[in-house]
Formats: sequence, structure tokens, C-alpha cells
Amino acid sequence: PEASAAHHQLAALADEELAIVAARGPAAQSWVRREWVEFRPLRLQISGRDLLAAGTAAGPALGRALAQTLAARLDGRISSSDELDYALRALASVPGGAPR
Repeated sequence: PEASAAHHQLAALADEELAIVAARGPAAQSWVRREWVEFRPLRLQISGRDLLAAGTAAGPALGRALAQTLAARLDGRISSSDELDYALRALASVPGGAPR
């Protein structure tokens, strides 16, 4: 699976639960290791405030755009310097996400 899909499945699990998943075998262990080392520590360089400052309207579309941006970062499709542009494009593509 893509990194974002694996993170989506593993993110809600506690460390103890991740240890149980890792015990399922080498592939599961590899994904759990990536969750602990790569995925959980990754933080976007932008926030909803940055999107609002760029002229977007407040609302749930901001969270969806940030989630899409995080997925793109996890999958290696964008770098941290591309986050704002990516999130603004994501906002433009969802209902209620267009700039004010």
C-alpha cells in the first residue's frame, strides 16, 4: 500500500496495539517501524491559519485539504516547500473550499 494508506490504518493504534500488529510478520513489522519512525513524527509546515491567510474560507474543507496534503507528503508526492500550493489546489477542488 501507499504510505498514506498504511498510516491511515495505523495512526489510531496505541503503541501496544502496533506491537501486536508487528508480530504478524516481517511485512507488518516494516510498516509498524515506518509508522513509528517516519509517519508519526511528520508534521506539515503549514496549518489552517496559513490557508486562511491565503484567503480561503473557514470550514471543514480546511481539514480535508490539510489531510490530503499530509497524505501527499507521506507518499512522497510533494516536499514541505510545496505544501501550501498543494493545499490550496486541494481546497479549490472540494465543495466549500474555494477562496473567499
